[in-house]
Amino acid sequence: TDTPPALYEDARKLLAERRSGADFMLQALEREYDFLDDVLLPPPVGPLADALAAMKEQRAAGPLAHHLNDPSDTPDDIKRAAKAVETLASAEQFSDLKIFFALYRATASDDDIIAAVVSVAKAMLRVGGKEGEALVAEAAKDPLTNSEVQEALQGLKPPAAEKKPEEFAKKTASK
Repeated sequence: TDTPPALYEDARKLLAERRSGADFMLQALEREYDFLDDVLLPPPVGPLADALAAMKEQRAAGPLAHHLNDPSDTPDDIKRAAKAVETLASAEQFSDLKIFFALYRATASDDDIIAAVVSVAKAMLRVGGKEGEALVAEAAKDPLTNSEVQEALQGLKPPAAEKKPEEFAKKTASK
């Protein structure tokens, strides 16, 4: 692209701050790097993820989960997509989450990918039921899991486990 680097970064920052135009952003996420079709840059996944998560746009979960496994996306974009998926994902995205988690939990090589793996683990705990819980628990114990990822996973609990004290308080208060 002929866009000056400073302008490119400013445009990404401004895009992340948008709170309208979700349909256009979702359309942009559908575009993928493809040198055969002369699409030489992936979409700005990170800024789009930030904006769509801030808008609580559930329709973004699928395309963002797909981008987690796109090798043309930068580590920063993957981290930001994973953070958005952490709150937007549903059970429909569990397959993409499992693939990313399996590929990167042991090989995360920088802070952005480590953060992305932890965000994906949180999403898997939230939407993956018993299978998600088992995968995260096994990775937390596996000596092949990246040590920083492993440490973060050991502190995670399924959302249901976090609600139990609340539910217990409600039950005892109603008796």
